[in-house]
Amino acid sequence: MQWSEITAPPTEKLLRQFAGLCLAVFGAAANWRVWHTGFDVWAGLLGAAALGIGLTGIIRPSSIRVVYTGWMIAVFPIGWTVSR
Repeated sequence: MQWSEITAPPTEKLLRQFAGLCLAVFGAAANWRVWHTGFDVWAGLLGAAALGIGLTGIIRPSSIRVVYTGWMIAVFPIGWTVSR
């Protein structure tokens, strides 16, 4: 992973894939939390993240560009370390 990959503007297809992944991962985490501990604040936050990022990004991908870019900047050190 290189810094130029992060600073390049993402395509709509990539943003939709990211939104679908957020919907699946955050939704699954919220469901697991509700299943094991019952509904609480964390389950609500995970569900809100799933619906907020996921559905918004699938319907209108350009609206989650900031979230995607922030996520890529946050995980860049992990990718860089693993690739070295």
